[in-house]
Amino acid sequence: MAAKLRILIVDDHPFIIDAYINLISCSLENYELEFLRSSNTKEAYNLVKVNYNENNKIDFAIFDFSMPEYIEMSIYDGLDLALDFKSKFTDAKIFMISMHAEGCIINKIFKELKPDAIVNKSDIDFESFSEIFSKVFNGEFFISETMLDALNQFNQTKFRFDDLDAEIVRLLERGIKTKDLPGFTGISLSAIEKRKKDIKFHLLEGKKSNDKDLIEKARLLKLV
Repeated sequence: MAAKLRILIVDDHPFIIDAYINLISCSLENYELEFLRSSNTKEAYNLVKVNYNENNKIDFAIFDFSMPEYIEMSIYDGLDLALDFKSKFTDAKIFMISMHAEGCIINKIFKELKPDAIVNKSDIDFESFSEIFSKVFNGEFFISETMLDALNQFNQTKFRFDDLDAEIVRLLERGIKTKDLPGFTGISLSAIEKRKKDIKFHLLEGKKSNDKDLIEKARLLKLV
């Protein structure tokens, strides 16, 4: 009797889920496969919760980083969803896929989730996906070239988007003026201005920008 594997795939594009299923099915022909699929975070969150509560094993999970929010449960992207999944299915292998290649995002995924694979969508095609999946399935860690380059560049800088940086952006988002931020954060105006300068330089790649640009970029990258 063939061994059974249960695989969760979460992506907001159903046709991509179909493609992953077809490729995995070809890679694991000797296994009995059951696929759990979801194209939104609310459905995926509940799918994970139900299977956990029913003691149903999930062996492998693929998450897309850019997913619509499920605010009620504080799920703001695929990383939040993957972290919730990992807290419940500790032995499962996790494959994180993203179009993002910003170093701060890759570092956040790497440090917080510690997935078995971090892959940029631009680095994979039908052939390479099957090869990467097989490597991860057999216990190898994999990070695609684009993600590795971004992570290396990030690690060569001293910039780290931390909780205080996020708080500064959130306060700006609320309409608090920079000159008034010391009263909310407990640090000096000069320290705040230096942090804002560093954040803008790294998130907006040194381009001339204002606070609105910074807030929009931080939102796009799911940093706040």
